Amino acid sequence: MREERYDYTLEEEGRHWVRVIKRYEQGLADYVIAYYVRGEEGTNIEIATWDCKHGFAHRDLRYLEEGDKRRKVRFPEKPLLQHYADALEDVHRNWPRYFAEYCERKVRK
Repeated sequence: MREERYDYTLEEEGRHWVRVIKRYEQGLADYVIAYYVRGEEGTNIEIATWDCKHGFAHRDLRYLEEGDKRRKVRFPEKPLLQHYADALEDVHRNWPRYFAEYCERKVRK
């Protein structure tokens, strides 16, 4: 199995970034997309992930509690490449909202 990894930033300051890991056999076999923010002390905080672990494609909002039904959202059945494309679109379109929700929850704690 061949693996491809790369990171890229979502905005000029480089504080918000994405890590993509793709695994290939005869075409795309698996993927992980993770959205991170650099914390005040230089630590990387994982905000959300998109992957196919557990045998199904889903998004996991890491800042929500384990029991929160919104934490892990299962996606409808589609070809793997479509799930991958949808996940990239989701992170690019919604990262500001995910970050705002993370900050709101952090303040409440």
